[in-house]
Amino acid sequence: MFSYQAESKYVKVAHNGAEVERNSMKAARNGDQVERNSMKAAHKVAEAESKSVEVAHKVAEAESKSMEVAHKVAEAERKPMKPAHNPHQVPSNPHRSS
Repeated sequence: MFSYQAESKYVKVAHNGAEVERNSMKAARNGDQVERNSMKAAHKVAEAESKSVEVAHKVAEAESKSMEVAHKVAEAERKPMKPAHNPHQVPSNPHRSS
């Protein structure tokens, strides 16, 4: 009777040990999956940051072009207006060559 109880307890301990080992393996697999998911998320964050930098660069280029246009407009506003060239218009001084 004693040997049966001892053997039964030994079998239970061995069974529990095997279950602990299975649970440990599952936890390790889950840990690996969490790590893979974390790396995927980090990659997506890096891609989003890269796109954000690209967009910021394009915005800066557009602002630069806008400033150039504004500068040219300001220069044009400072210059006196020239009359529009009309090829049918008779020159005011007929002795002057065009």
